[in-house]
Amino acid sequence: MKISTERLASANSELTQRRKAVADEWLETQPDKDHLRISKSGLVYRKRPKGFSTTVGRLCTNLIASSVFRNQTNTQLVAWLQDKYPDYPVPRDILTKPLLESHLKVIKKALAEHGMSVNVALQNTPSKLKKALRSKAIAAGAQTSRSAVVTVSFTEDRVVIGDKTYTVSFEGRIRLAKGWFDVRKLERLLIPG
Repeated sequence: MKISTERLASANSELTQRRKAVADEWLETQPDKDHLRISKSGLVYRKRPKGFSTTVGRLCTNLIASSVFRNQTNTQLVAWLQDKYPDYPVPRDILTKPLLESHLKVIKKALAEHGMSVNVALQNTPSKLKKALRSKAIAAGAQTSRSAVVTVSFTEDRVVIGDKTYTVSFEGRIRLAKGWFDVRKLERLLIPG
């Protein structure tokens, strides 16, 4: 038996309507129905709090306006959002999801207001936008610099930087963090002449 495309479309439409009716009926019997929603596919999810749909746009506006804000880690930004919506679990990946058209409008407006330009087609997530804004601030010299006053002492087999002592290897290097650093270059940098 040959079944037409129209017949399949009609059957799927009827089945979708029946599922929706059953899901709506089920939802009405739930004590927490005001906090739940049902997707078009019939899955139950939490209702987003009022104002949550504009959260990403506001977050991006803050990234544009505040160097303190854009210097925070993604974890810190998600925690900030969580503080705004304590009864709603803010997804950890909210900063790595693509920006929506509504977000882009808000971002473009904020960029124009602050005299900045970023290619939002390439920087299409809040995290990428933050990284691009940081890079622009560093390139423009707007990023704050860091400095420290420490005493550095050199001997044949040791280098003392502040209160830490490093053993000089046979090759004339010391181990710092994840790599090796040439002691002669360090000495020439710090003690010219």
